[in-house]
Amino acid sequence: MGDSRIQAGPGGPESNGPASSYCRRSLRCADYIGLFAVLLDDNVAEAVKVRFRFSLIDDAQRQDVALLRAAIPCNFHSNDKSWGESTFKKRDVLEQSKDLKNDCFTIRFDIMICEDLNTQDDGATEVPLSRISQHFNHLLQTKVGSDVIFEVGGETFAAHRCVLAARSTVFMEQLFGSLKEGTEADVIQIKDMKAEVFKALLSFIYTDVFPEMERKEAQVKAEATGFETWLQWLQDLIAAADRYDLQHLRFCCEELLCDVVLDTTTVPKMLHIAAKHHSHRLKEGCLRFLQNQSHSTLQTLMATNIWKHIIFSYPYLLKELDARLAAKCDNDNRSLVYGFLFPPSKK
Repeated sequence: MGDSRIQAGPGGPESNGPASSYCRRSLRCADYIGLFAVLLDDNVAEAVKVRFRFSLIDDAQRQDVALLRAAIPCNFHSNDKSWGESTFKKRDVLEQSKDLKNDCFTIRFDIMICEDLNTQDDGATEVPLSRISQHFNHLLQTKVGSDVIFEVGGETFAAHRCVLAARSTVFMEQLFGSLKEGTEADVIQIKDMKAEVFKALLSFIYTDVFPEMERKEAQVKAEATGFETWLQWLQDLIAAADRYDLQHLRFCCEELLCDVVLDTTTVPKMLHIAAKHHSHRLKEGCLRFLQNQSHSTLQTLMATNIWKHIIFSYPYLLKELDARLAAKCDNDNRSLVYGFLFPPSKK
């Protein structure tokens, strides 16, 4: 394992992993550019456990180190040599983007080796790695010095007022500011939040690492029920991040949602999440997808219950979609589209 080599590059149909497993179900990989990391060694005694992410060279948001830490660990070995993203970028989106320069684009490949116990250089000066996140997590788990208790969904959580206030402006106001009087009870009640979500929120506050529960759910997100659970998990985390003004956590959740493969099954759910949580990037991706669909596909989509809920709750989305469709339709076709986007009310 010490001299294992991993190379990044375009992938083929033999590539595997969570992204491609879900892609095979959606049958939309042909419209995308896929990128994969490949283990070059044929004989590897032990699996090489890594986290990695691909990004276009100028896409600074996708290069956030917190996203690399939140990536699902992949085990490279002789039987599983290729992992990656079958749906890294839509071809037509890349062709029209500023990232394509002179018919060329540059990919950045960030990789983190999680375990490499056999590599040792006796002559090198060992620089201790920062363990601040582990130390703060230990503080949270042991409850040493805790001075505030929360009750959420029937469970109690001990924490430290100073840590919470340093990380969240909302907690600062609640624990030390103008809202302090309402939080001086022995136990602070948190309503409208699941216990597991608050636990994940505390974990992120103390460690700045994306919650472990998401990784476990992501491993089964290719399954229908697992995918729904995963979506709900991210929605709950976004709501919690908004509630306590944790913008970094919100960004990580949005980034994972933007990586979901859009098809006729997922796009209504993604659009609903985007509208509910005011995610501009996710909304733009959904509207671009809908803009490129056929008239019959749009009709089928808009007959679903979730679309009817979107129309009722977020009518402004229809106007935005109508404006996009107007740009690509002639007058006759636009009148047909307008007819089912804005059906006449019954008298």
